[in-house]
Amino acid sequence: MTDRTNLRADASQIHEHYVERPTTRIMAPPKCPGMHQRSFVVDRTAWTVCEDPQQRALIFYGPGVARRVQSYPTNWESLSEIDLYALIWNR
Repeated sequence: MTDRTNLRADASQIHEHYVERPTTRIMAPPKCPGMHQRSFVVDRTAWTVCEDPQQRALIFYGPGVARRVQSYPTNWESLSEIDLYALIWNR
């Protein structure tokens, strides 16, 4: 029983520490030479989109991901951040 009593005493002295996660994922925007490029933030996540005129596609770069979208409006540069973000999920 002495071991259990000591264990309880030791456990009561353990303090939990919480580490706060960063509120925004920061990454350097990719370089898209010769392409139209726009950066935006949605839900605390930074995105960069580049238009590849040869492939007629938008390439979205986010933290650890890149997506190619081939169906998009010609006025994509003037879309709101939310509307531009919605394009990421199109094919």
